[in-house]
Amino acid sequence: MPGWRTSSSRSTTTCDRSTRPDIDPDEPTVVVAGYPNVGKSSFVNDVTRARGETASYPFTTKGVGVGHFEGADLSTDSERTERSAMSDHLRYQIVDTPGLLDRPPEERNEIESQAVSALEHLADCVLVLLDPSGECGYPIDSQLELRDAVVDRFDAVPVLTVANKRDRADHWTRAVDADHEMSVETGENVDEVLEAAVEAIDYEPELPFEG
Repeated sequence: MPGWRTSSSRSTTTCDRSTRPDIDPDEPTVVVAGYPNVGKSSFVNDVTRARGETASYPFTTKGVGVGHFEGADLSTDSERTERSAMSDHLRYQIVDTPGLLDRPPEERNEIESQAVSALEHLADCVLVLLDPSGECGYPIDSQLELRDAVVDRFDAVPVLTVANKRDRADHWTRAVDADHEMSVETGENVDEVLEAAVEAIDYEPELPFEG
């Protein structure tokens, strides 16, 4: 298929490398899902200090948001171990998915469904963001149904449910059984959520042989 390549070290397809910024199939990757206006782009921008980088993606004319962070960006005050020191130098990729993982599967067209299939092979961990206040414009029950669909689709990787807008908890329509709660607006627990994603990936780089 024109404009495609397959990574030899990881079974997935990506856009042509002339597209910038890159989506690197060899970097450990966090995919962020959830309905529009739940805080996905704000979260990606916050944790990567990105400013809306966009990359083209196979099967869709919509761009996906791409950011990067290193292990050293996390837990700077925590006790350092040999493994965490090594992880400081690991580069992680985090991907926002407008128009793809932000609505029920039955509402995607064939091309968008193929794009989700490609993301399925890219992801090492998925964060599903929820807005329990419903201020995003979608009731929490619909958001949870989308979460369940993502869990079913990405059954080979960890999927963490994250209730955003913790600062608006008094407006939450009901309690939500989430793995984590955070507020991108205030920064509460944002780093903890990212740490949880990194721990869920549990990526160990291949080290060169010592001579």
